[in-house]
Amino acid sequence: PVFDPLSALSQMNTRGALSVPVDSPLLLDAVDASLEHGRAFAGIFDPTVEPLMRRWGFRDDQRVASMTARPSSVRDWDYRMIACDGQNARVLRESASVMLDPGGWAKGLAAGRATLAAVRTGAVSAQANCGGDIYWAGNGQRVKRECAIRDPLRGRTDCAVRVRHQFRTVAT
Repeated sequence: PVFDPLSALSQMNTRGALSVPVDSPLLLDAVDASLEHGRAFAGIFDPTVEPLMRRWGFRDDQRVASMTARPSSVRDWDYRMIACDGQNARVLRESASVMLDPGGWAKGLAAGRATLAAVRTGAVSAQANCGGDIYWAGNGQRVKRECAIRDPLRGRTDCAVRVRHQFRTVAT
């Protein structure tokens, strides 16, 4: 399985309630940040695609199915169908079938927070790579960096392409 069934996120996803208590401040903050990105990108980035990932066969070692396989009769994903209530430490959903897929945001959020924490504690610059999601933080200078992206069809050390950029993030 992709996720630990005992994790706070899995527990939140599988509870059949519309209002789910979240006793992890870190998870509540991460969910809120992912929803903020959904709003900032008008849904192009949507952290609630877990039902689609399951339906299309991307979970539990399933074969990848056709994108049109097993259509749902109800809309069970949309970042606008979920909200964080930080004051009461709850996640509110319009439907209990709405679930978060951290695949698009958790590693990037972790990399970003790690590098910013390093800079806040005195590092001149820092870089974190969380499984292909790379984040750089530093003194504000725009420097050129190079990132090698491995070839998924070859060995772990074979490079498919090198990217030279001046952005703070790279996601592969």
